[in-house]
Amino acid sequence: MLTADFDTIQPERLPADAPIVLIQRPSRLTLLGLTLGLLAVTPVLLMPFWLVAARAVSNPGMMAAIADQPAAAVQLGLAFLVIAALAGFALRRLLSIAGRRREVCVEGGVVTVIDDRFGHQTRWQQPVAAYCGLARTLRTNVAGIRHQIVLVHPDSQRNIILASATRPDGECFAALARNLGLPEVSDRLIAAGARAAPVEPDLTAVGAGRLAA
Repeated sequence: MLTADFDTIQPERLPADAPIVLIQRPSRLTLLGLTLGLLAVTPVLLMPFWLVAARAVSNPGMMAAIADQPAAAVQLGLAFLVIAALAGFALRRLLSIAGRRREVCVEGGVVTVIDDRFGHQTRWQQPVAAYCGLARTLRTNVAGIRHQIVLVHPDSQRNIILASATRPDGECFAALARNLGLPEVSDRLIAAGARAAPVEPDLTAVGAGRLAA
């Protein structure tokens, strides 16, 4: 399950100390955007094939012409398969996001994650000490720009979004760093999934105050 799929995080205000318990879900706007995009684009892409098929059914001579040019028929079939595969990928992506829910608990030096997809749950744990540190990053989606604080693991599949807000919050970041005993690391590690030397936190570059959704 991709960390980036989660945009809505509750509670919006993180506790000052452990334990940290979070409920994460995909944004409804993201799901709506994917659904509308799929519904709008798929018929347009398939329209030429529907027209060809309708004309071939009503015109037997066209079927004979296609039979006389097998190479053209093969190209038409391959194009249809490619477009159908793209539409299928988009539909699979939409279904993979819909119905997702993640519960995160950080307590006693252990990160526990329960992923739920349409009622099917998977659970995994990692010690806090296994994480590289905390990274600040920006993410843009249909809901707008989000300032996120990510708990970064050497395995990027184990990254955890701890906070997501419309504006940065240095106070919240500093509190999380003290709570977890972890340094700030470069946001490049979020995707790279590799260890690197920590960077010095720049708390003056961001506004103070708790995260606001």
